[in-house]
Order: sequence, then C-alpha cells, then structure tokens
Amino acid sequence: MRLKSLIGLVLAALAAAAITAALTGTASAALRGIDFFTAYDAALARDAGALPTLVAFLSDRSGPIFMPQHSLSIEWPVSLDFVWGAYGPEGYPVLVEIAAESGDPVMVESALAVLCTSEYPDALPVARRLAIEGETPGIRRAAVRLLGWHGRARDWERLLIGLMSDDADDISASLWAIHKSGDDRAVSYAIPFCNHPDPWIRDEALSILALACTPESIQAMHKVCDDRPDDTGMDEFAFYIDALLWMAGLDRVTYCALPPVDREQAIARAKAILYGPRPGAAPLSRDEALAMVAQWTEKGRIICDGLDDVEHQIAAALVRDDIPRLQELRASIYRRLSDETLRDVAKVESIMQKVVRRDLAGKGP
Repeated sequence: MRLKSLIGLVLAALAAAAITAALTGTASAALRGIDFFTAYDAALARDAGALPTLVAFLSDRSGPIFMPQHSLSIEWPVSLDFVWGAYGPEGYPVLVEIAAESGDPVMVESALAVLCTSEYPDALPVARRLAIEGETPGIRRAAVRLLGWHGRARDWERLLIGLMSDDADDISASLWAIHKSGDDRAVSYAIPFCNHPDPWIRDEALSILALACTPESIQAMHKVCDDRPDDTGMDEFAFYIDALLWMAGLDRVTYCALPPVDREQAIARAKAILYGPRPGAAPLSRDEALAMVAQWTEKGRIICDGLDDVEHQIAAALVRDDIPRLQELRASIYRRLSDETLRDVAKVESIMQKVVRRDLAGKGP
C-alpha cells in the first residue's frame, strides 16, 4: 500500500474516532481543552486530520478572544464560525451528523450555530426536528435561527415558536428568524413586541419594522415613538422615520395626510433608495460574476473596484448551481483573521440568500 494511501486511512480513522466521541458524548478532557488558536490553525490545513480538533472545539463556550494584532475580538459562536468557516463546506456533513446524533447538547447547539448561514439544505431536516424536539432551549433556538436564515416557506410556523414563550431569549431567536426569513409577514408578528418590557426585545422588534420599510411598519414605529415621548431609546427610530420620509420628499404631517395608495408608493420610493439595486448599474454576465468570485476566493477578500452595488450585481448574475463557489469564497475569507472578515462574510451570505430565494420564488415550500 502506498504511504499516501496509508496516511489517508489513518487520518480518516482519526476523524471517525473524533466524530464517534462527539456522537456519544465521550470526547476526552484533553480534546475538550483545545483553544481557539489551536483549532483555527488546524482548520487552515483543510484535511481530514484536522477534524478531531475541530469537532472537539465544538464544546468550547469560553469567554471573548481578543486579538489586538488583528483588531478583532470574538465570542462564541463567532469563534466557531472562524474555525469551521476556514475549514470550509467539506465540514458541513460532519456538523449535520453531530447535530442529528450527538449526545452532547453543547456540541449539538454549536453545530447548528455554525450551519446557520451555510445554505446547506441537508441541515434543514435535522433543524426542523430539533426546533420542536431539541433537548435544551439553546438547541431549539439555534434550530429556529437556522431555519429562519435559510428561509424556506414550509418552515414559517416553526419560526414562530419562540414568540409564544415568556422567555426573552426564545422571543429574540424567533424575531431574528422571521426577519432573516425575508417573509413579509414578519412585520405583523413583530408589531406586538414593540412595547415589550424588555428593552432588547423592544429594540429588536422595532429594528425589524425599520428594515422592512413598509407603510404598516412605518405606521407602527410612528405610533410607538408617539406613545413613548420620554424614552430616549426611541430617538433613533424617530430619526429613521423622518429620514425615510425625507428620501420620499415628504415630512410626517404630509405623509400622514396621504391616501393609502400614495403612502405605499412613497415608501416604495424610499425603500428602493435604501435597499434596491442602484440605478444605472451595468448588469454583469454570469461569466463576469464567476470570474470575480474566483478572484475574491484567491485573495480571501471582496474587492469592490468597479462594482457600484456588489451584492445585487453579483446575485443577479449567479444561479443556484453557483452556491458551492460562494461557499468556497466564504471559506477563503474566514482564512483571514481581520475585523474586515465578518463584513465580507456577511456580503457573501447575503448574495447566497438572494440567489436561492430568487430561485425558490413561486415554487412553494
């Protein structure tokens, strides 16, 4: 047997042993003590020999990691995102298996957290089950967040589970999920939480309304601001309303006097300025977009020279079959420890969502 083949078998055996330990909850104390830098360096190798270390690191819930040389401070689960993100999409099947079978609740929750923004459909059946049957509240919340980000129509009811709870963390997970789902119904479900006694929940609900930017959401924000005139926490939302109406060429008094159809048109104009494709941007061909993705993957960063509206232009040019290339781009970016990494990763994830949701539009669940 060739030496290379023998080494491959050994590495595969090591990986299998680590996964088995994770599934049975028997990972050793030595493995569980692996720190971020050890795990991250192992991930950069991107081979099966790194998996025992990466799997063990799923148990880490330690405090913030500060890297002054990189102007970066990260906490769980972002630390996991860097480690498994740098390893890349080859790790997704391992994470799904751990989420589905592990006897360690911390590992299950961590695996779901890493898969949350992966656009990996094989994770969805596991998350659907765990959103209802998960052993701990943390597991159920992580499953709801994953389903929300992936945004499949059939999962809408599962996203609402936390909104029926008295626990602020449950509510927050569901609010995040309905916002990330892109479903227009998120506004009506967020409105009742705009006067929640917990300020974090209140701000999260109001942020959903602000980002939705619809006549219904603007009216609800306006009412909350008027009802809480002494609450300084409302100042930024009041300013947002005024700025939005200014983009539409209106003030609050004028806007409120408009008939419903004209209000809708005014908000649509402002929303197009805020979130729509920039007017006049030249469309890219698919080949041009793929060439840019390849260049960014090689460099490990998004370079926007010549692109006025990177997310819309790239997403408009790509198709669902290109998602693996975007996943590889995401992995290459995570291989750079920098305060810019998370910004670039967020752009890639937004592009993936736009591509998949355009493909799914009109196809039902």
